This record gives sequence, structure tokens and C-alpha cells, in this order.
Amino acid sequence: MPKRELLNPNQKQEIADLYRTGEYSQNDLGVMYAVSTTTIRRSLNEFGLCTFNTEVTHKERSLLDTIKAMHIETVEQLRDALRKGL
Repeated sequence: MPKRELLNPNQKQEIADLYRTGEYSQNDLGVMYAVSTTTIRRSLNEFGLCTFNTEVTHKERSLLDTIKAMHIETVEQLRDALRKGL
């Protein structure tokens, strides 16, 4: 059974229009439409008004660099290194 859309196309357009004014935060819109801020972000993303943060953090980048420096290329190699205490 497909997931039911929480917002119809007209509501999504209204949300985008309101957000563009700069007068409403994502939280404000979530309260107004009785949905989560995640639902609001997904809707805004459809209009190119919001992106999801998929960038690697500094700590994650540092960890990846360490793993590469140790020539670990597979999950199994990582598990072995962790078992041995790096």
C-alpha cells in the first residue's frame, strides 16, 4: 500500500510561496500545516528552496582519511582493525 501524501499539491505550493516571503520559518510552516519540519523540508526541496545536508563533517572526513591511510578498503578489514584495537 503506497504512503499517503501528508500535503496535497496546492498546500505544497502555498508552503513554497509563504517560505519565499521570508516571514515564515520551516517550524512555523510545520505548525501551520500540522506536519513535521521534515515534511516541510521535503516539500520545499521539491521547489528547490531547501536541500538536505549530506555533506561530510570535519570529524567524518578525518575518520575517512585515517581509514584510507591505514589502507583499509573493505568493511571486513575495518572490523578486523577495530577488533585489534587499531
